[in-house]
Amino acid sequence: MFATERPARWSVYALSLVVLAVVWQLAAIEAGTLLASFTETMARLAELVSSGELGSALWASGRIFLTGLALSIVLGLPLGLVFARFPLVTAAVETYVYALYAIPVITLVPFILAGLGFDFRAKVLVVVLSAIFPILISAMEGARSVPGRLLDVAHSYGSRERQLWADVVIPYTVPYAITGIKQGIAGALVGTIIAELFLNATGVGDLLIRASTNYDSAGALAVTLVISVIAVSLMGASGAVERRYARWREGLSG
Repeated sequence: MFATERPARWSVYALSLVVLAVVWQLAAIEAGTLLASFTETMARLAELVSSGELGSALWASGRIFLTGLALSIVLGLPLGLVFARFPLVTAAVETYVYALYAIPVITLVPFILAGLGFDFRAKVLVVVLSAIFPILISAMEGARSVPGRLLDVAHSYGSRERQLWADVVIPYTVPYAITGIKQGIAGALVGTIIAELFLNATGVGDLLIRASTNYDSAGALAVTLVISVIAVSLMGASGAVERRYARWREGLSG
């Protein structure tokens, strides 16, 4: 059944892309100079690729994105596990975690700018603040939702705290953690663009600013399209990993 569903899914997906391109082209004709057409955008994208501008911009932005995302994972996952396993710590910090998560990162940019300036560290901090909270909260919820019967069985077999973490808590939390990382990827992408637009303009943010300043609608749309394709690819890859490790949760729950 899955073998027949996959080609059908890809066919529908390809058809939707064709429809989108046609609608885009027709909308550009109606909008005139306000909106670049699909063909103009593709031509401008080819120019950015051939000139090397896009590659350089993606490299600069990718360093910020990957560094911020890696720090968010390294910090968020352990903190979420610790917060969940120690009730007193959870009671002390949970409200603040959700409060910080609710604050738009863009409102913190002036404080980051005052403290760290325009350099690489400031941009990475913006990315971390955009990505770490969904990762932390997902890990915390995963560790907190471990069924008591699993812990009771582990205790009955004489498991110590370290064995409890290795054999029960961490395996059960893995699917939750991957879900949080998936959300963190989206947050890190948004944080990267915010950092590059509102701090020192570099990378993809610099391309967007220059395109807007020069009224280069095709250039702005081309860069936006590339960002969208990267986002969809990363989310698709993380979704595949999420589905793969969801079996852990089912196996442990069963």
